[in-house]
Amino acid sequence: MRHRLLKLSLVCAMFDYLVTNVSIIDGLGGPAFNASVAVSAGKVAAIGNFNGRAKCIVNEDGLIAITGFVDIHFRNDAELLIDLTAQSKLKQGTTLEVCGNCGLSPVPYLDDFGRS
Repeated sequence: MRHRLLKLSLVCAMFDYLVTNVSIIDGLGGPAFNASVAVSAGKVAAIGNFNGRAKCIVNEDGLIAITGFVDIHFRNDAELLIDLTAQSKLKQGTTLEVCGNCGLSPVPYLDDFGRS
């Protein structure tokens, strides 16, 4: 089941982007492996060793590609009120956050006046 996309025949495929020579950490617990990542229509279309064509080919020799990180215990819920685009989290690779799990959250805040 692992790396099912590797079995596809991609020799003649055309992608939007092809990132080559990247070290992949897939989050399944195995060691990193070198491969290419193909992107089409804003989504990962294939991961593996193949010769595809692309509008833009980027050689990322020595860099690492990883899955997104899930922050299951986010402590600064108010940060989203300051920066709605959450750039600080995105630049760290966080793609999902669970907020309010400590029993505190800045929203929705309804005092007696807001409830009426």
